[in-house]
Amino acid sequence: MNHFGEAIMSGEWEKADKYLSAFTKLADNRHSKKLFFELHKQKYFEALDREDHALAINIFENELKLFSVVTLAELLALKDLRHDSISCTLKNERQLSSYMNVTSTRDEFRDFLKQMIKRNPILQDKLEFPSVEESALLSLINLICPKNAKMTRSVKEELIYLILQFLDEENFKETLHKLELETKVYFDIDYFVECMINRNWDRAEKYLSAFTKMDDNRYSMDVFSRIQKLKHFEAVDSRRQEKHPSNPEKGHECEATILKMLLEENPILQEKLKFPSIDKSRLKKLIKKAMDWWIPHFAYMKHNASNLAISLKGIPTVPDLFHAPASVKIESSHEGRSSPALNGDGVPKNR
Repeated sequence: MNHFGEAIMSGEWEKADKYLSAFTKLADNRHSKKLFFELHKQKYFEALDREDHALAINIFENELKLFSVVTLAELLALKDLRHDSISCTLKNERQLSSYMNVTSTRDEFRDFLKQMIKRNPILQDKLEFPSVEESALLSLINLICPKNAKMTRSVKEELIYLILQFLDEENFKETLHKLELETKVYFDIDYFVECMINRNWDRAEKYLSAFTKMDDNRYSMDVFSRIQKLKHFEAVDSRRQEKHPSNPEKGHECEATILKMLLEENPILQEKLKFPSIDKSRLKKLIKKAMDWWIPHFAYMKHNASNLAISLKGIPTVPDLFHAPASVKIESSHEGRSSPALNGDGVPKNR
């Protein structure tokens, strides 16, 4: 709820819409329909308040009109606020005057949406985060894998890799790349290349900026410069496309290959390009191992120890967070996040 509220307060309507859409759809029920309508209506009114008539018309024509007859009455009330008459029609309206103070209006609007969200049966059981001790997962990992001299990374860093693997295996791609960007322990070069080929220049630039800056070295400067050049060329090409149709995809793939080579040669990134070898589903297996011990142990201790503190003595430990003792380690590669364990014949298990 806080993340959604922050998007409202900053006027990031697409971000708020995308977040809400992950939990409910327009057609789910009348509460959801009303939520989406109010979101787009607020966006519409703020465009009017800024006298951005073109945007207001675009919102009305392409967003507000998508709503069905359930909201037809409100749409009809907005219908006259179009084209050249938008500004003069609304400036004297009492309704628009409440939109003049953006911060206070968004604050009230956020509270209004929160109340609507709480009444939506689809969202009601998703609004309270369960009570969890601070740093619970890190504390658990520290218990089951005590620090030893052989560990070349901190436990926290190894936990981040385990979480990245989990997100990748569960196909939580957006969260995966967001965590990579924020923790800066692993640079997914394939994701970067994919962004370049798909012409998501801003996304590629933002991802790269988390790991290196333009003035760090000549490799970084070259990559950033090439991204800016591609953005410029695309803007120019879009104006020429109708007269001279072309297929830019091949050129983008070639450029992405060059950028990949530059990134691999960049000394700032070299240690972040290889994902360590980790047994499949390692984090889930570690947690299961701990819980398989904890649940019966807790039940026994609670039954027999009265009000005494429950002991953690005897909790199972592992010497390596990334591998079970019997697994065979394989060379790290950025091409895969999980390395399969091998059987005695050198063949991957479960095949």
